[in-house]
Amino acid sequence: MTATGASLWQLIRDDMLVRRGAWTALGVVWLSAAWAELRLLLFLPALAGVIWLLRRRRGESDDEAEFF
Repeated sequence: MTATGASLWQLIRDDMLVRRGAWTALGVVWLSAAWAELRLLLFLPALAGVIWLLRRRRGESDDEAEFF
């Protein structure tokens, strides 16, 4: 990661107003893309929900600790 990228990541991580702005910008980009293609509006949140449910149902894995 470059110094500029690290600085931007630290700003997003530490400043609540910047974090909210980033989430808002992500929402605006997603809605504008979904406006053009209705399947994005339905598919991406459904996919995120399924992944979240599967990870929650599976629980913690001991193998994941070895990768870090």
